[in-house]
Amino acid sequence: MNKLLLLGLASGLMACGGGSKSDSMNSANPCGANPCGANPCGDNPCGDNPCGNPCGGSDSAGPMDVGVDWTGWATWNKVNAEPFVSKGHKKPWVNVYVPSEQVSTYAALEGEMPEGFAIVKSVHKDAEGAAGDVAALTVMVKMGSDYDPENGNWYYGVLSADGTKAMQEGKLAGCIGCHSSANTDYLFGTK
Repeated sequence: MNKLLLLGLASGLMACGGGSKSDSMNSANPCGANPCGANPCGDNPCGDNPCGNPCGGSDSAGPMDVGVDWTGWATWNKVNAEPFVSKGHKKPWVNVYVPSEQVSTYAALEGEMPEGFAIVKSVHKDAEGAAGDVAALTVMVKMGSDYDPENGNWYYGVLSADGTKAMQEGKLAGCIGCHSSANTDYLFGTK
C-alpha cells in the first residue's frame, strides 16, 4: 500500500478524533515495536504497515463478527453516481455500496436505519483511482439496541480492501464524532 495514502487515511481518521482501539481487540499492539521510530499505525492492530515490519498478520486481526460478510462488498449496489471526497476524511475519494435489499432504505435516508443495515465506502487515492484500486474500506453496521445506545448503536470499521483484516473497528470515537453531526441516523448520504 502506498505510504502516503496510508498516512493520509490515518490523518483523515485522526482529524475526526479517531485512533481509538477496537473495543473488541487485544490491547497489545502488534505494531508497537516499530523499528521506524514513530509508529504510523497509531494504537490499533494494523493491517499493512508502511515500515515493513511484520504486524497485523495474525488471525486475530480479522474483523469482529457483526453479521456481515465484508468480502462480498464489491457485489453490492454502488449508490453514488460519481466518486466524491468523503466528509471528514480529507483527501480520500470514495464510492458507497449497500446490499441490494437495502438500496431503497438508503436512498430514502429517513428515520432510523434497521438493525443489520450495512454500508461500505471503498477508499481510493483520487477520483481517477476510484474506478480501480481500493486502498481500504470504511464500514458501518447498525447493531442491536444495546450495542452503543448513546451513539446510535453503530459499529464502525476501517478494513483492508478485501474485507478480511480490521485496522480499526468498534465504537470508534473519531467516527462517532463526525457521524453524530449527520442529519439522518449518523449517515450523510452521498452528497
